[in-house]
Amino acid sequence: MERAEKELSSELYEDLVRLYRHCVVRGLSPDTLYTYLNRSLLFLNYVQKLGKSLDDLELDDVEEYLSSISNPLSRKVYVRAIRCFAKANIKEHPVFYRLSRQIKYPKEKVKLPELPSSMDVNRLIQCARQPYKSIIVMLYEGGLRRCEALSLKYGDVEDWDIGYRVRVKYSKSLPRTVFVIRYAYVLREWLQQHRSKEREDWLFYNTFGEPIRPSALTMYIHRLCKRIGLNPKLLLPHNLRHLRATEMYKERKFTELLLMKYFGWKTRKMIDVYAKITVDDLEETVRELYGIKKEERKTLFCPKCGLRIEFSAQYCPRCGTKLDTEELREKALREEERFIKLLRLLEKKIRDNPELLSKILDLVKADLNSQQST
Repeated sequence: MERAEKELSSELYEDLVRLYRHCVVRGLSPDTLYTYLNRSLLFLNYVQKLGKSLDDLELDDVEEYLSSISNPLSRKVYVRAIRCFAKANIKEHPVFYRLSRQIKYPKEKVKLPELPSSMDVNRLIQCARQPYKSIIVMLYEGGLRRCEALSLKYGDVEDWDIGYRVRVKYSKSLPRTVFVIRYAYVLREWLQQHRSKEREDWLFYNTFGEPIRPSALTMYIHRLCKRIGLNPKLLLPHNLRHLRATEMYKERKFTELLLMKYFGWKTRKMIDVYAKITVDDLEETVRELYGIKKEERKTLFCPKCGLRIEFSAQYCPRCGTKLDTEELREKALREEERFIKLLRLLEKKIRDNPELLSKILDLVKADLNSQQST
């Protein structure tokens, strides 16, 4: 506002102040408030150079200014800011307000993002270090925006019987609750080594104990992707949210209302975008045409706690036990071989020294007696 006071005439500056008050009363976020004030200031500078008052402007004047902005998305933001500015000054400039209603939003083509594969995301998670490993989990499985993940507090994460509930309080859209199940073991690892475990402390912090900056997170993911041979342009933080939304849409287990609630969307506009990305229905029809059945997912059971797991996972989301059946079988065989070797060694010792057996029996008997007495 100090810059505006220097650049604008007193009348236009008062108009900008009214926009500021209007935005504050409406409860707009700081980012939106800054955007509206900045774009309106640039527009008012243009009006001041024309030497016209706001009520003397014509539609051609406004459209000429907007035509200098090449990016349709940026132009849309300018139109929104100018319209909000006109609404805030409707009493002082009624003619300009009526003019602002004639300004049309530019037509924008929805560009479908190119997304990474879930295998690439899994590799990224496995290669990352804490706390970035857990942040990437929040971006992907939780479907959080970058700013939402970095704004989390320790108390926002609650233990759940099959994973964790995460309450997103600070959001540019709607507060909500998301869930971390598949990668619960990653988040559990970070929670156990958290510095303070106080509810109001930042969940994620850097080596200096300060909140991680959004740019630092993006740079870390970019460098890690280059180091492990992944495409950093595909694995942008927001693309992980896009990927998660696409996967959940393809599953057809969430209604549109539930998807809007999970990802904090106020309208169903984004659902239409993911409907264009998803080609599952077409793929299924082609499979049926050729009589090819889709492979059914294998159901896993945790060998330790018995949890039924109906998705691909490396660790049990409840207890963190590794679920690689081949590795577990090999581990069990190694334990069995070790036990057999111990029995053979004991048998040899007893043969060489028969008195050893009576000593062992006396120790077992004494241990049983002590247990019965307690």
